[in-house]
Amino acid sequence: MAERAEAQPLPLARAGAFLNKRGWLPQMLGMLAIVLIGGGVLFNHYLSDLFSADQTALAYVSALQSRNANAAWSYVTMSRLGMPKVDADLATEDGLAAQLKHGGVNISGAHITGRRQILDGAFVTTVSYKSGSSSRALDLKMVVSDSKHFGIYPAWRVVEEPALLMIAGPTSAVQVDGIALPATARQVGVLPGQHLITTPATVLFAAGTVAVDARTPWDTPTQAVLQPKLSAAGRASAAKAVQDTVNACPSTPFVHACVQFVDTLHNGEQWQVIGDPTADLSVTVGSDGQIMGAGHLQSVYAHPTSSGTEHIFWGGPYTAQLTTQNGDFLVQELALHPSGGTPLQRPAQITDDAVRAAVSQGFAACAASTSGQPVDCPNQAYVPGATVSASWQLSGDPLQGASVSFDGDRGLFVVRGTYSMSVQYTWHDLFTGGHDSGTAGGAYRAVALVDSGQLRLISIAGS
Repeated sequence: MAERAEAQPLPLARAGAFLNKRGWLPQMLGMLAIVLIGGGVLFNHYLSDLFSADQTALAYVSALQSRNANAAWSYVTMSRLGMPKVDADLATEDGLAAQLKHGGVNISGAHITGRRQILDGAFVTTVSYKSGSSSRALDLKMVVSDSKHFGIYPAWRVVEEPALLMIAGPTSAVQVDGIALPATARQVGVLPGQHLITTPATVLFAAGTVAVDARTPWDTPTQAVLQPKLSAAGRASAAKAVQDTVNACPSTPFVHACVQFVDTLHNGEQWQVIGDPTADLSVTVGSDGQIMGAGHLQSVYAHPTSSGTEHIFWGGPYTAQLTTQNGDFLVQELALHPSGGTPLQRPAQITDDAVRAAVSQGFAACAASTSGQPVDCPNQAYVPGATVSASWQLSGDPLQGASVSFDGDRGLFVVRGTYSMSVQYTWHDLFTGGHDSGTAGGAYRAVALVDSGQLRLISIAGS
């Protein structure tokens, strides 16, 4: 039989035999144990640092920076303790994804700048970062969760408390970061940060957008007011609503929509609106979500007297509180104001000389009157309880030295000057009569406006 070759020892066994023969094996095993123990300590330190509160905070911010909603959400635990019921809750992973998709946060250069312990197992870690050209800091509340990494290392989580958006404005279709809300949703829970609230175009309004930075807790709500501009159809609807209400006010002066707009002292008297009160109408949505119109009213009341019909100017800036109903605007209240708004521009075609000429003609008419109290005139010869017949004579030129100005709030030309008249008059009552003479004069104020393109003198009154 052939002789079988003797089996050769394995290389590791040969090395061990060699080291043992030399007496080096115990030393090598000791060195290996030291390496393993040292490596384990370093690896443990590495894992402890990797899963620390600070590194978790940086990992969360890094996920936000890269717009990785899934990764960011994995570090989050939500705290809704005491939060009121909301109409829509977007403090969710889907809400975070939408927030990051539509801008969300702008972060670069994140680093830890502070930490403080607030409870056992809870810290506040301060992460400083750049947002555009601004330096900002983010305080993140860090807590230990119930789970552990590898069954040993604590798993830290970022505690996020929802912010509360209070949405106002004249719209029923609202999106937050591209997520459509229920039609009546006005109180919305969101994650802290920047959000984009939008509303689509409607018949009455153009599309609207408002960006908000919701960084306060839910108990300090963030106001988000949609202030869309009116569409062409919306402007036409608002103008019609105001015009219809103005036309109705003479017959319903004491209804809520009219009582602050008309002159109730002359209720029932003929009221002429001059021009178009909606010619300069502007409509805006205020910071409170209220729809307000603004324009100018010019009107004249015709007040009957024993001497004739007296004309009284009534007008100025007005506001119109509007609401929507069945796809149109409705006026809730008109209110006239002594001043405010954008003043009316002076009609360029009306010169000072034209205004003076109109007032001069007015004084001539006042002097030609045979009444003791000519209407729309400053000259008066009054005898209580008596009928007066008068003959007036102007003394001098009442336009000499008179000033002409334009009142933009009311759209009036105003002439101020002085006049003087003499008068011869007879009077009689039920029992007696007589003849007398006298003078009238002093300062006067004349007002005129443009009616249908022509200058119209309203009145000259003593002042």
